[in-house]
Amino acid sequence: MDQSYYLIQGKRRLSGELMVQGSKNTVLPVLASTLLVKGKTTLFHCPRIQDVFMMTAVMEQLGCKISWKNHDLTVDTSFLKGGNLPLEYTGNLRASVLFMGALLGREGYVTMGKPGGCKIGKRPIDFHLEGFSKLGACVKEREGIYECEAKALSGAEILLPFPSVGATENLLLAAVSAQGSTVLSGCAREPEVCDLAEHLLSMGAQIEGIGTDRMTIRGGRKLEPADYQVPSDRIAAATYLLGAMVTKGEIRLLLRGNNKRMESILKVLEQMGALIDLKEHSIELKMSGKILPIYLATGPHPKPPTDIQSMVLAAALTASGPSFIEENVFESRYQVVQELKKMGGNVVISGRKASVSPVFTLYGSKVNAPDLRGGASLVVAGLGAKGNTIIGSLDDLKRGYEDIGKDFRQLGASITEIIR
Repeated sequence: MDQSYYLIQGKRRLSGELMVQGSKNTVLPVLASTLLVKGKTTLFHCPRIQDVFMMTAVMEQLGCKISWKNHDLTVDTSFLKGGNLPLEYTGNLRASVLFMGALLGREGYVTMGKPGGCKIGKRPIDFHLEGFSKLGACVKEREGIYECEAKALSGAEILLPFPSVGATENLLLAAVSAQGSTVLSGCAREPEVCDLAEHLLSMGAQIEGIGTDRMTIRGGRKLEPADYQVPSDRIAAATYLLGAMVTKGEIRLLLRGNNKRMESILKVLEQMGALIDLKEHSIELKMSGKILPIYLATGPHPKPPTDIQSMVLAAALTASGPSFIEENVFESRYQVVQELKKMGGNVVISGRKASVSPVFTLYGSKVNAPDLRGGASLVVAGLGAKGNTIIGSLDDLKRGYEDIGKDFRQLGASITEIIR
């Protein structure tokens, strides 16, 4: 358990340039996809974050060889030892569920415990399991252990009741190994889903309809290892942009990959008063006036992502008028509100809706990060607050950010990690 905390001295205007880390939500399913084949795959610009370290630890338990060179991660899956996922790891890692589709395809069976992760609401894997069943797998649950087995997967028509990112990715991973065609409807369209599908194409898969809510996977084709360039993390980028906004700063972010993945986020920030210049490989933001109030309704892509909601809420606390937020993905995304109230925030929660009444200023306080994005929200609030903010319980925050303190210091913030 990490006993460190962040000390933030607020009200320092951010400026400067920063290269944004590789995408957490892209690299985790791509890592799972490497299990579909035997051989070496190198992921370039891979983020060195706790979720990646836990994913690779699971893979090592399965017999894979892992090696790092700076931010390039090489995975050798030649010596995979079967589909039994170690229970001591999967309970702490939500993304471990993505191994199921790949292992079903390669090994014909998989066993694992219930996946863990941030406690941001109900996150069942029913859609995953029902999809595996339609592909021909026998699925059982015994005392919290999932067992899936299939002598051979066969293509099927699968309709997802909700565009779940994880279920879409997991069923893609299974369907590329199934004999025949799979039609997957109700798909999630998030950029990270498209990233996985494009990577599977480079491995030899045949997938039509990428980026739409209906994909056709013509499975059973021979797949080969394919190296991958991880794009920059759009949620991390949003974190730094919002930090600049609350400090009336001016920053430039360098990005890898297609910048169109940022569009739904940038629209929100522009509505809040930010001046943004989106270029092919960079984003420039300038904030000179007061933050404008916002109505934010999160949802599946192309709507604004749920992962920015907590940080937008923090920025809206000192806006020029009241803001309203509707969380339509995870019902427990508002845990950070109790911590923001310690800093002077005025927020009223009613079900999935939050009413934000602006205050003149936020004040530094002792707070604890309740989850990954809630922790980032507290960092954003602390940057714009008067006085010192101390943020404890950093474990979840480090699941998604390499070193958020170092990155913000590069942009001129005063943020120090103190080890107790």
